[in-house]
Amino acid sequence: MQKKKLRGITPYNDCWFRTCYYHQLIAALSYFGVPTEYTLMNYMIKVADFISWKDFSYEEKSILSDYEFDELTGIERKKYVAENVTDTVVKCINRKHPVIVGQDNFYLPYRPVYFNKMHCSHFVLCCGYDKINDTVTIFEQDFVSCCDFRPREVSVADLQLAYKGFTEQYPEFGWSVTEMRVAPVKKPFKQRVELIEKMCAKKRESDFVLLVKPYVSFTNLQWEDIDAAIDYCVFFTKHSRVCIKLYELFSGRRDITDKIEKLWQHAQFVQGLMAKARYLKDVKILNTDLLKRRVLEMQDTAAHLDKEIFSL
Repeated sequence: MQKKKLRGITPYNDCWFRTCYYHQLIAALSYFGVPTEYTLMNYMIKVADFISWKDFSYEEKSILSDYEFDELTGIERKKYVAENVTDTVVKCINRKHPVIVGQDNFYLPYRPVYFNKMHCSHFVLCCGYDKINDTVTIFEQDFVSCCDFRPREVSVADLQLAYKGFTEQYPEFGWSVTEMRVAPVKKPFKQRVELIEKMCAKKRESDFVLLVKPYVSFTNLQWEDIDAAIDYCVFFTKHSRVCIKLYELFSGRRDITDKIEKLWQHAQFVQGLMAKARYLKDVKILNTDLLKRRVLEMQDTAAHLDKEIFSL
């Protein structure tokens, strides 16, 4: 067969979700009719309590194990290292198995920010091939963290070189392709319901108070901490957009999602103010009554959110 393309794949572009791998995972699962909600609901974040920005950390992780998640979706994810990535892609697509492939942005000419400049791990979803033109159809975004994933054609040579770079630069993954296929045995409905309840139980353990706690320190920020603080602002604005989706699914209550959107609006304001402080190299800009009021409102909203979500 000279050409083949898998149809019916829907990219996820509603908001930025975790990493490019998870965007590709959602798209691959859509081919089998698995709802996006399963991947979204399987997400949680843990922010460590901290005294200073030097010991600040947070962790994004999945609620279900990989095995449990595959039981829930009915789709197996087979992760391995391919000896020949092109042969692997062709074989997977011929079997009607979408396949996620690791790439190193350093070798991708359509990524000018990284091309021949900086190594950076990346993932693409392969869903077609054309042996006549020596191309592969992938789902890809135009820029890092952009939500504009769509199918595009890339040369086999670029795919192979970027794949080789990924295996050399990022051996810690332990795998470089994820092949998706229907599980031979589907778990009973009752067991899948139990897995959904496990995810819902974690959603009731929301801790928005701890999530907004870093903002309290912004009115007395030291210059050496501004980059870390801005990174957190960027993260929180993205995370709060995901939370709107998550708690819309989980609670079905507009009053809850409205409060999360209010947090997002405040976070957007603070992020802009932080960017201004960094540009002008003056953290005194942050020590204002307006910022203090914003942060107090965020704390109050977060406290009410945690109580309401816990009672669901």
